[in-house]
Amino acid sequence: MFKNKKMKKGFTLVELIIVMVILGALAAIAIPKMGGSTEGATLSSIKSDLRMVIAKANEQYSKDLDYSNVGNFATGSGHADELNLSNQNSVAVAAAAGNASFTATVSRTGGDCSGTTYTYNSDTGVFGGSVDANGKLQCQ
Repeated sequence: MFKNKKMKKGFTLVELIIVMVILGALAAIAIPKMGGSTEGATLSSIKSDLRMVIAKANEQYSKDLDYSNVGNFATGSGHADELNLSNQNSVAVAAAAGNASFTATVSRTGGDCSGTTYTYNSDTGVFGGSVDANGKLQCQ
């Protein structure tokens, strides 16, 4: 009498719910970890932009023997496009009195870490801005 009935194959509702709970738990662990990686990438872009400005300012110094033209590398100036800076970073560069040194600042103007700044003073060689006690750049 039972020989004609076929066994139905598939997952039960309980098994599907268990799989969904496991996937939800994995997502809850993975998503916050990914958020930190975007912050790290943002901080790296700020550091990279500042290093680029420092290199260009020193290149300009080797030509002019002073830092009088470093302002040309600030955001919105004539040579800023040469630097290929991140779209959401803004750069300010100024020569110190006597044009023997300069100060450069990169500020994050949008997106992740908006408001974060990173500065460099060529006279002292010190990096500053949004840094912790150990000098490590921090997201604001």
